[in-house]
Amino acid sequence: GYLFPISAVWAAFDYWKVLFPDINIEFVVTGVYQTGSMFTVMFLMLAKSFSLGPRILGGFCGQFVCLAMIFAFRWLPVTRDALFYVLLVVILFCSVATGYLDSAILSLCSQYSPRMQQFLQIGIGLGTVVSVLYRDTTKLLMSRRGVADATSMYFAAALATVLICVACYRLLMSLPVSKAVLAGEAGYEVTTWNSPPPLACNF
Repeated sequence: GYLFPISAVWAAFDYWKVLFPDINIEFVVTGVYQTGSMFTVMFLMLAKSFSLGPRILGGFCGQFVCLAMIFAFRWLPVTRDALFYVLLVVILFCSVATGYLDSAILSLCSQYSPRMQQFLQIGIGLGTVVSVLYRDTTKLLMSRRGVADATSMYFAAALATVLICVACYRLLMSLPVSKAVLAGEAGYEVTTWNSPPPLACNF
């Protein structure tokens, strides 16, 4: 579910069109997100250290902050133009947080069996499906209240989902199989790290 936050943003484009009817918001948001992701990847390629646990938890925290900001949009005492630029900054920050999270989760998953990596790819796709289901459900439940109330409910559910992702990660790291994999036991293949892989087990 680590791509869920940006999927949640994309699934709410009807709300963005209400706020910014004169702007091609899909193009702008996608451009900012892809640009931020590209520069994040370039930075990570040059980075020397690789702290798995802090990067994963830090990425989830960054995503949570981004979704919380978007959840609070309707109550921010700013003009619509200022709100547009706030959205772009939030999307940029989300791309950086997701980039850190993406690299760490893929590296962590590579320590497990190929079957585990298959499940990760399935989970990435399900994140988009879940975001769409959330959006359709909240719009159905709040059909008489308007798109703003439905969007608030939608992003509240998105915030809860990120917390569930954090809880699932901590549960995964507490399992004996995870400790065995990160310690190079049970016949699993372990790659070389710049910092000890068991660091993730501390979180």
